Amino acid sequence: MGVKRRGAVAPPPPGKKRGKREARAELCAALRDPALRERAAAAWGRGEPLRHEAAAVEPAPFRHGVIPGFLAGPAFAEALRDELLGLGFRGRRNDLLSLRQSEELGARPEPHVAALRHALCEEFRAWLSAVTQIELEPTIDISCAKYEYTDVLLCHDDELEGRRIAFILYLVPPWEEGDGGTLDLYSADGPFRYW
Repeated sequence: MGVKRRGAVAPPPPGKKRGKREARAELCAALRDPALRERAAAAWGRGEPLRHEAAAVEPAPFRHGVIPGFLAGPAFAEALRDELLGLGFRGRRNDLLSLRQSEELGARPEPHVAALRHALCEEFRAWLSAVTQIELEPTIDISCAKYEYTDVLLCHDDELEGRRIAFILYLVPPWEEGDGGTLDLYSADGPFRYW
């Protein structure tokens, strides 16, 4: 699969009138590989690590997965980031966090936001359900957070009523240690630095 130009769009489905072009979120090709899906599911089910260039499963400090090239190419991610940065953000600040957050993105009309939502709810939800053996609802809660200089999100659990899986999709340039901040995962016994 080649990299498409920024703003590349898919033709409308049969029977749909041509009007505004729709963006299409292409997920990495490895997510369509049945062998990788089966290996990830086996590792997840046994609580064992899987290290593959396209996906990793780690059992510690709790089972989690990482898909480094989740989006197939940079053009879609850049267009998505541009749309998200154009949204209104509201500041949130308390003893746990300081950040700016978008409204719920479930009904946003922006083409790249809608395309990501569709890819997550359709293609990726099925993959994730097959790997984790968790029956997932057909809808997701999704929002965008923007962190600026001195913003933080401190240690917290991600348990919310009805949430089975939490995810993070970074839309930033490659992260350098000098940028500061880390993603640390904790068990009750201590930290596990991932990022």
